[in-house]
Amino acid sequence: MRRPALPALLLVLGVTSAAPASAADATLVARTGPTAGPALAGERVLWSESPTAARAEGVAPDGSLLLRAAVPGQAASTLLRTGGERFSALAASATRVAVAGPGTSRRLQAGALGAPLDTLATVGPAEGQRPVAISDSAAAWVQRGPQGSSVLVRDLATAATTVVAAAAPALTRPRLAGRFAAWVQGQDTVVVYDRLAAAEAYRLALGPEAVVDFDLQDDGKVAALITREGRFGLRWASSAEPFPHLLPAVPAPPAGADPIDLAADRIAFVRAAGGGRLELALSALDGSQRALATTLPGAPVTGFAVGPDRFALAAGAPADPVCLYAGALGATGAAALQLPACPTLGFRVAAGSRLARGRLRVRASCPAAAAGRCLGFVSATVVPPGRTPDQLARASLSVPPGRTLTRSLRVRGALQRRLRRLGQLPVRLLSSSQDAAGGTLVASRRLTLRAQPPGR
Repeated sequence: MRRPALPALLLVLGVTSAAPASAADATLVARTGPTAGPALAGERVLWSESPTAARAEGVAPDGSLLLRAAVPGQAASTLLRTGGERFSALAASATRVAVAGPGTSRRLQAGALGAPLDTLATVGPAEGQRPVAISDSAAAWVQRGPQGSSVLVRDLATAATTVVAAAAPALTRPRLAGRFAAWVQGQDTVVVYDRLAAAEAYRLALGPEAVVDFDLQDDGKVAALITREGRFGLRWASSAEPFPHLLPAVPAPPAGADPIDLAADRIAFVRAAGGGRLELALSALDGSQRALATTLPGAPVTGFAVGPDRFALAAGAPADPVCLYAGALGATGAAALQLPACPTLGFRVAAGSRLARGRLRVRASCPAAAAGRCLGFVSATVVPPGRTPDQLARASLSVPPGRTLTRSLRVRGALQRRLRRLGQLPVRLLSSSQDAAGGTLVASRRLTLRAQPPGR
């Protein structure tokens, strides 16, 4: 007995949504593709996302990048749509945002939330993990020149730019908070500058320890993550006590995550929690520590931001989407928040797929736990090396929770003839889905589409 023909393609498209969070839970804000961020702007969480992560492969012509924002529990909104330029860093205040582009020539931009961004400067790649800082009234960055490095601060109301440190070696990691600016000089000194007094406030000299990262808060207090001989620790200082206060040792920071944040006299950092989990932890200035939120196993933290009363965190396994979470800091002694599961897009295709009577068969499934219909699309595009991509077929998908939908996509006659002539074609499958939180996830995979043997 002859078995029924299998579908030429198998695509599992699923969107899950977290259950409504209680006041004590962390909230899933969005699920997205590669991002810069998150950053906090008052109650809003900001991040950037590319709705066409496969643009570099020539699959999708739309290379726009979105700067998005959401209040936890509400749908996300798009603050800005740019061209194809990606952001490698993102900073925000309650009313302003600043971004940095990638590469060896990084364009720094800043502006009001929801308004077009103005270019501040173009800098090299060595200005630190956070090359631009922003407050409600100013932006700061480091500029390198033939005589050394300079720290520049621009008044956003008047557009006047002031050089607050000039011709010094190795200035990096600018920060702004309240009336203060700060930066790292060399490897072991944090300089704090009073913008109103137009004078240096104090220096935190940490040698022979090296500064891994530091942060600044409105009252001029700084906290630093330091390392020496492979060990790591936290230090802090203030204008009233401008010397290192030693706190207990901490683990080495995981790769990819912002090392520390400082807000309301609490230092936030990421540490291992056992069982493949990570946790966002808080250290008070007296050295007491507590876990704030714990990730799921195998989901590295790619970024976080902490404010006086709330936090935002991005986490996701390498092959899965990045999920953005937000929550309240809670009281001292509160149990660590368990982050909800990150919805994933399962994407499976059969290698060596064939057309069935000139059609491509696609099956999409929506999990029963999804909140509302799973919405998205799937497309197949021929991507021959050195030639313009040519779309084979595309279809939108709208699948009720717990159901599976099979679509049969007709391939254009010209491409069917090319497939018969060449015998096979390199194809990239692209799928996009959107969840209830408004996050967009794009996933893609290559396959080889083969012609049917003669007589079949």
